[in-house]
Amino acid sequence: MLAGGRALQLGATEAEAIQAAQQFYNQNKSDRLDVELVTFTIEKNGTEVVATSNSKVKTPLMGLVGVSELAVTDSARSVLASGANSGTNIEISLMLDTTGSMGGSKMDDLKLAAKDLINIVVWDDQSEYTSRVALAPFSEYVNVSSSYFQKV
Repeated sequence: MLAGGRALQLGATEAEAIQAAQQFYNQNKSDRLDVELVTFTIEKNGTEVVATSNSKVKTPLMGLVGVSELAVTDSARSVLASGANSGTNIEISLMLDTTGSMGGSKMDDLKLAAKDLINIVVWDDQSEYTSRVALAPFSEYVNVSSSYFQKV
């Protein structure tokens, strides 16, 4: 549903947004769902992507007592509201992996994704509602300056 919401933000049609959400779901779903009925809809004049599940999950252990599956009924929504339209203050913290595993284009992709999120969350008019993003590196070590170390 987040993939569908992002598609809407980038100008996709409602049908394209539903297709993006379904495709992302299909790529990442669990194999434990036996009977699966997950639907995606667009609501609130194209500002919400809603995922609804009426599925069944296999229960290998509970099968020993005659319960071979359980119903899974749930819904979730992705609301497209950024900037002052969100009607609330927003604070987000990001821990960014800066270790050696981020070699190649991964670090460039990480930077682009972080900048994209910041551009979505932080808006120009901070008069009524505020938005802030904190960035923290994830690394094998952190280099604090010697002057700061001495103060501590």
